[in-house]
Amino acid sequence: SAAFRDSATNGNGLIIRNGTGRSDILASYFGTAVASDLTFTPTTAAGVQNEAMRITSAGNVGIGTTGPGVLLDVQKSNAGGTNSINLKNSDNTNGASHAQLQIQTGGTSGGDPSIYLYGGGDEYSIGIDNSDSDKFKISEYSGLGTNDRLVIDTTGNVGIGTTSPGTKFDVI
Repeated sequence: SAAFRDSATNGNGLIIRNGTGRSDILASYFGTAVASDLTFTPTTAAGVQNEAMRITSAGNVGIGTTGPGVLLDVQKSNAGGTNSINLKNSDNTNGASHAQLQIQTGGTSGGDPSIYLYGGGDEYSIGIDNSDSDKFKISEYSGLGTNDRLVIDTTGNVGIGTTSPGTKFDVI
C-alpha cells in the first residue's frame, strides 16, 4: 500500500492499498464535517490541469462536471459536434455476442423504466408504464402516462391516440 498525505497529523490525501481480495483507492480529508470527493485531474501537454472526472462522497460520478447531481452525470459543451456514449461488443465471430443497455426498476410495483428525451422544446419519454398494465409507451411528456402518443399493450395491440387499443392496430 501507499499513502500520499499532506501531514502525518491530519492524514489528508490519497491512500492506495491492497487487501485480501480487493484493492482500494481512498481520498481522505479529516476536517470538521467535510465530505471527501475523489477527483481525476490529468495534465495537458501545455501543463494545464482540468478536472476530468469526480466521484462524490455520495457515490455520484461526474464526467465533465464538478457537481454530479445523479448517479452518472456526463456533460460536455461541444458546439457543432455530437456527444456520444459508446457501448460495444467488438466480437464479430459469434451471433450470441450482444451489446445491451438495461434500464430496470425494482419490479412491477416500482416506477417506470424509461428513457427521457429533451431538446429544449418538446420532450418525450419511451418506456414501460408499470402503473398501466406494463404497456410500452411513447409519450410527449417527461413521464409515461401523460400525452401518450403510441401504446403497445402486452397482447401486441398497437394504439395511436388511445391508451387502450382494442384491435391489432387501433387509430383514434
